Amino acid sequence: MIQYVLYQKWGIGVLLAESCGPLREAVGDSKLAETWRKCQLTLSSLMALSPMVKDCLQVLEAVHYQIQKHNSEQVNSDASRHRV
Repeated sequence: MIQYVLYQKWGIGVLLAESCGPLREAVGDSKLAETWRKCQLTLSSLMALSPMVKDCLQVLEAVHYQIQKHNSEQVNSDASRHRV
């Protein structure tokens, strides 16, 4: 079960990096995306151990979706401002 906690924290770390512009730029989108996929796959493989893992993964995925949506809107907003 300790593995689950470590990967949960790993997922939270990735999400925090994705939500912080300067950190996201320093790490790079492709590295964050690759790390996020690894986290998802690992937590998915641990779901048989506990229902808590499934719940955790669903929450992390929902937060990831919202961060991606926000980042996309931010990019579109920045692009609009530069065109004017």
